[in-house]
Amino acid sequence: MGEVTGGGANDGQVFPIEGGFGAYIPRGRAINPVTRTNWDGTGIKPDVAVSAESALTEAHRLALQNLLQQTPDEDGKNYYKENLEKLSAK
Repeated sequence: MGEVTGGGANDGQVFPIEGGFGAYIPRGRAINPVTRTNWDGTGIKPDVAVSAESALTEAHRLALQNLLQQTPDEDGKNYYKENLEKLSAK
């Protein structure tokens, strides 16, 4: 839920070298266990792409819709419907 991540996947450390300089040396590489790829520099795409500003509201809306579908009793359904309407009114 949200936007593509920044893509910082590889661990590293700055080591001091002569003349007041430093060198960033990679110390590890993250590999996705499913795709066997590395997301450094490309980021990870969310399942639901929305702006960062609307991500929390959208997550709330999807959660309420899911609960509405799974709730067997009418009181529960009405509760989730009312909250979905309030969320849509914002």
